[in-house]
Amino acid sequence: MDYLELQFTLPEEFRDILIAELSEKGYDTFLETEDGFNTYKDKLNFNVDIVEDVIAQYSEMCSIQYGMTTIPDKNWNEEWEKNFEPIVVEGKCLVRAPFHSIKKKYPLEILIDPKMAFGTGHHATTYLMLQEMMKLDFAGKTVIDLGSGTGILAIAAKKLGAGRVTATDINDWSINNSQNNFNINGIQDIELLCGEIKELQIKRKYDLVMANINRNVLLDEIPFYVTIMEKSAIMLLSGFYEVDEYLISEKVSSMGMSVKAMALKNDWVILVCSLNSKHS
Repeated sequence: MDYLELQFTLPEEFRDILIAELSEKGYDTFLETEDGFNTYKDKLNFNVDIVEDVIAQYSEMCSIQYGMTTIPDKNWNEEWEKNFEPIVVEGKCLVRAPFHSIKKKYPLEILIDPKMAFGTGHHATTYLMLQEMMKLDFAGKTVIDLGSGTGILAIAAKKLGAGRVTATDINDWSINNSQNNFNINGIQDIELLCGEIKELQIKRKYDLVMANINRNVLLDEIPFYVTIMEKSAIMLLSGFYEVDEYLISEKVSSMGMSVKAMALKNDWVILVCSLNSKHS
């Protein structure tokens, strides 16, 4: 089967956003280039209107060009092996693919089969989430990872000692990728749910709620996140730029929460939040 290689040229500060938008449309392989990134789609399932609609959302904010080249089918895992490098978070957490051979041992080691750009630990927001997670006590805690992608955060939570762990995503391919990563990490008891949180009707409450998504989804869904928080729960929020931090913080405050800590990496933000005492 022939594939299309879509070559995007755009400012660096918009690349992660566009990758996120295309990920939600079913694109799951991205390779960074000097001027942007490339992504791939089999010809039979390519829809130019979807791509044009995504670009149109940002046309007034930046210049985005793209071209297409037809290429023969290839071994995508082999392509990833050429471009995917292991990472270390704060000298404590190693994220690597199964084909990496690393002799040094780390307190936390996570295996990720790199089938997509998001959730491998390379993105600043995933790094920030892992960084903050290693500061928390997970022993026996109930945890939910909203928008799990590759399942990396749910895996980290389980390996850090969490009890019940739930992971959700809206895409079937993310659910399948997560399950594969759970398996290669030897984890069998993470609950996987497919669908938006508003549709899932989750009844139980959690000690730690994690959402590494994007600004608009967070603004829409934070009220639902609050409903599944235990009184003493911690919420980790990331997936948005520093310039949008005030919007997320205002939403958090309006829902009876306080921001306890904030960290930055490459203009991306993570907020550590908890419920105010009057809501406890």
